[in-house]
Amino acid sequence: MRIGVLGTGRMADALGTQWARAGHDLFIGGRSRPKAQALAARIGHGARAGSLREAAGFGEVALLAVAYEGVEAALEAAGAAEGTL
Repeated sequence: MRIGVLGTGRMADALGTQWARAGHDLFIGGRSRPKAQALAARIGHGARAGSLREAAGFGEVALLAVAYEGVEAALEAAGAAEGTL
């Protein structure tokens, strides 16, 4: 399954790592491209990285893995206002 992960914190790391090990195709999106790239490299198994918008558009499903305070901004950056989520 193709999974877009929106966020680069502990939840994204823990779930993304397990999903990648199980054979799922991951795209990590973050506000900071270097953080997203670092997490994708740490996860391995072909995980890719980029923006929140790219991650939201990548998957069959998306994991929103951001702090509560960042939900609105993350959804806006991911394109939710345009109906993509």
